[in-house]
Amino acid sequence: MRTRSLVILGVLALTSLSGAVGAADPTPEQAKQLQHKLAGYFPRNIAGWTLSAEPEFFEADNLWEYIDGAAEEYLAYDFRQVATAIYQSSDGKIVVDLYEMGEPINAFGIYSAGRTPQVKMQPLGLEGYVAGAELNFCQGPVYAHIASLKPKPELLPAVLQVGRAVSALMPPAPPLPQLRLLPKEGQIPQTQRFYLRDALGQAALRNAVAAKFTAGPGKRDTELVVATYQTPAEAQAAAQELTSYLQKDAKSTRPLTETGRLFTGHPYYGTLAVSLLGRHVIVAQPVSDADQALNLMRRAEQQVKPRNQ
Repeated sequence: MRTRSLVILGVLALTSLSGAVGAADPTPEQAKQLQHKLAGYFPRNIAGWTLSAEPEFFEADNLWEYIDGAAEEYLAYDFRQVATAIYQSSDGKIVVDLYEMGEPINAFGIYSAGRTPQVKMQPLGLEGYVAGAELNFCQGPVYAHIASLKPKPELLPAVLQVGRAVSALMPPAPPLPQLRLLPKEGQIPQTQRFYLRDALGQAALRNAVAAKFTAGPGKRDTELVVATYQTPAEAQAAAQELTSYLQKDAKSTRPLTETGRLFTGHPYYGTLAVSLLGRHVIVAQPVSDADQALNLMRRAEQQVKPRNQ
């Protein structure tokens, strides 16, 4: 049984797992179709590595049997099904896990939750990276984790070879339009995230993309979050819920932009900015001062406006 340790801020609020953001569980017929699809991504032989047995499948109701202790992290991104199989050769064994997450943005969400700016990136699917002797990538609605059964750094070339063969059987992965909501200037590479729920630990912030931005020498990086809602009314309700929470403990608050406010002295978030723009709520935290907050929020608002339909 394999356990993958992720740090997902807010996922521990498990009561949100049944919220309105999630999709319905697949029907039995849909589950069979998913199995057939995922099974087609496992080549029989890959340069001396042979598929030892047919893939095994786990769904939402029994995922804990495979990744006990980490299942909730996947369920928080509307996990549908995982197919797992082992490739073996005289050099060892390689495990391939393919997680069907329903939507490409959800696959990116669970993938990006385990990625850090320090990992070595790999050009696979939409995006991929290597951590130790493990390969992770997302491609369409699938998040892939591939690793040697026992930690063997010398097997990394074979892990990459298996990963490329699996990726080649999947449909191409187009760019995610949601990530275009984030400004590029000042964005720290490999910090883009997606939160289906509870961005920054706040239930009001859902369906949100995020990235970190440089704040200057000696200052903490700022995380910019852009949450998207179905209607402006839903966005307004979320902004009101968030600002009401912040006002309880912030030392002060004042207008920052036409639709944004600056909160200072919050015991958990420090100084942060919140803006409402049509169907979007934009949050920047922590910010060093009002000038930095204003600059980043202006850039974010300019990025969001053309897509705010």
